[in-house]
Amino acid sequence: MPLLLNKPINPNSKLALWHITESIDELLLQLNCRVDPLVLGVNEQLKKQRLCARILVNLLFAEPCQEIKYDFYNKPFVVNSTAKISISHAHDRVAVIINKYNETGIDIELIKSKIERIAERFMSKDELSYLDNNRRIEQLTTFWCAKEALYKYYGKKELLFRENIFVEPFSQNASGKLVGHIKTSHINIDLSLCYEKTGDYMLVYVND
Repeated sequence: MPLLLNKPINPNSKLALWHITESIDELLLQLNCRVDPLVLGVNEQLKKQRLCARILVNLLFAEPCQEIKYDFYNKPFVVNSTAKISISHAHDRVAVIINKYNETGIDIELIKSKIERIAERFMSKDELSYLDNNRRIEQLTTFWCAKEALYKYYGKKELLFRENIFVEPFSQNASGKLVGHIKTSHINIDLSLCYEKTGDYMLVYVND
C-alpha cells in the first residue's frame, strides 16, 4: 500500500499520508468494512479519497472499521471516540491527523503557481510583505495550508482567512514550524503548526 507517512507528532497526536494508486475495488478490499451510501454515491476521485481517509483513520486508531461522521459544521469526527480528527485530500494525496484530547487541523495542497492569483484574497497586507520572492509559490502554499489547518481546527466556519486567521513571518524551507493565530471579537487563539514539503505537495498540521 502506498503509505507515505505514519508518524507521531507529539505525545497526543499522530498523522498519516496516503498516495492513491489503487482502484476503488482494491481500496474496498483493504478497508474491509461496510461503506455507507454517502461514499458510494460520490464521483470516482472523491470516492477514492474518502475510502483512503477511512483506511488511514483505522490505521491511526489501530482498530478496524472506525465510523466517520460529520457534525453541523461539516467537521469530521469518529463515532464513539473522544479523540479529534482532521482530514485533507488533494488529487492523489490524503492526509489524516488525530489528537487524543484536543481539536486539530491538517491540510495538504499541490504546489501550483495559480495560487498567486488568489493571494490577496486570503493574505493580509502584512503577510504579503513577509513573502520571500525566491520561494514565493511554496510560501504562499504554506500560508494557505496553515490557514486551512487553523480553519479546520476552529471547526465552526464564520472565519475569514484574511481577517481572522494569521500566520507569523517564517523562512520557507523543506520543513519547519509556524505560529498561527485565530482572532475574532470573542476569541484569540494561538497555535503552533508544522509544515513539510512532500513531493510536489505542501503539508501543514496543528502541533498543539
